[in-house]
Amino acid sequence: MSRWITKYSDPRGINLGHTIPGSYENINFGRSFEEIRQAITKGRIYIKETTDFKIPETCALTIESRLEDLHKPHLPSTYFHFIVCFDNGKKSILENFSQIFETVGMSYMNSK
Repeated sequence: MSRWITKYSDPRGINLGHTIPGSYENINFGRSFEEIRQAITKGRIYIKETTDFKIPETCALTIESRLEDLHKPHLPSTYFHFIVCFDNGKKSILENFSQIFETVGMSYMNSK
């Protein structure tokens, strides 16, 4: 039996991804790295079954999910991470972050 579960960073529980703060509303991100980090962390709306959020005409959100087989833990999990952008109602899906990972020294994140 396989099931979808979520991956990462929702301090309140399971989620499928989250909004990208600043993509649909004005946010004062501050000036320091810590202020910016906190604004992004606190500004996320997590996508889960209890979320009451209507996607605006212009917005961006991440989809971060993992597929795993609970009855065969020896099998590797499969991870998905991409960004869905809506620009005046037109959808784009951003994926393949290989060049970004290489540039910032995170080549271990690239698939082999």
